[in-house]
Amino acid sequence: MAIRVNGELVSSRAVLTELTRLVNFYRAHLPEVDLGENRELLIRKAKDQAIGARLLLDEARKAGVRVSAEEVAARRAVLVREAGSEEEFAAIRDSQDMDERMFQQSIVDSLMIDKLVKALVGRIAEPTGDEVHQCLHDLERKGRPATQESARDLLLHERRGRVLTECVALLRKKAVVEDDEEFEGADIDELFDAFLDDGFENVDSPGEG
Repeated sequence: MAIRVNGELVSSRAVLTELTRLVNFYRAHLPEVDLGENRELLIRKAKDQAIGARLLLDEARKAGVRVSAEEVAARRAVLVREAGSEEEFAAIRDSQDMDERMFQQSIVDSLMIDKLVKALVGRIAEPTGDEVHQCLHDLERKGRPATQESARDLLLHERRGRVLTECVALLRKKAVVEDDEEFEGADIDELFDAFLDDGFENVDSPGEG
């Protein structure tokens, strides 16, 4: 089943990127959640986030967001370091059927979205000490160990998430979003099944965009 936003195909790679981010977030902040049992929820969220990312990228382009060659090189260097070596990075890139030009463009797109998101959430207030303390108390009451830093990060994530959700909801009202098995492209549901069955114990980011 393929997804199109305003006539443009949302790649399975983009959806897998969102799935990876979700898995990493659940592992860091909600370790008690059984990811396998929440398969359908993760699929739906990852699809929605990939659609949102496409809408935000379109907005970033309209706004004339710029990304420098230096910023692209810096992000690529981070990805190479995370992969372990240039050779391992190339292997990951090749496994996604991407050449260097395509990968660099995905980095540009990701950085454009990052800059737009930063502008959208830049005015969100930092959690107060009382709010962090209350969050810690609530987490402990639910049997979820946390630190002040992780509680603060969770509060910020939730606040930023609400702002982005509202923004994407407005953009989505004006967009044409189609999710149809008759479209050409990877069957995202089958791709997810293979990824979820194979990957929860060893998830590596499939790329940035």
